[in-house]
Parts: sequence; structure tokens; C-alpha cells
Amino acid sequence: MGRFPIFIKKDNEAYQFEVVDFMHHSSERCQFEVYHKGQLVASFEPDRQDHLQVCMNKGNLDETLLHLVADEIETIHW
Repeated sequence: MGRFPIFIKKDNEAYQFEVVDFMHHSSERCQFEVYHKGQLVASFEPDRQDHLQVCMNKGNLDETLLHLVADEIETIHW
């Protein structure tokens, strides 16, 4: 399991998230969990082409922010 911070800017707002990478994940858990201020807000799973798909949007993040988070994780991870 690895952890790393990501920083996203959207509509003149800055967001800081912590990403937990379950490198040896199983089908019962998504590979990436995203936390904001210590709360789980989203999780992602790579598809066959290693593009991240949303598993859960517990924090009700808007679609644009979810895509920005996924893009940043992909940039760092791959």
C-alpha cells in the first residue's frame, strides 16, 4: 500500500487529496482510494487500458473534479 498527495485546481479553488494505492488489490476493493481532509470521498479502478473508472463517489464530487483527480492519479501512477 502506498500513499501520496495530489493537488487539483478547479474554478479558482485548490484541493488537496491523499491517495491510497492498494497495489495488490483484489476484486473486492478498488485499487485507489481518495481522501479529502481525512474522509474517503472517492475510489477508482483501472480498466483494461489502465484508464481509471470511478468505483465510488462517496463525497459526491462533481464529474469534472472526479476526472481531474483520475487524470492526476494516472499521471503519477503510470
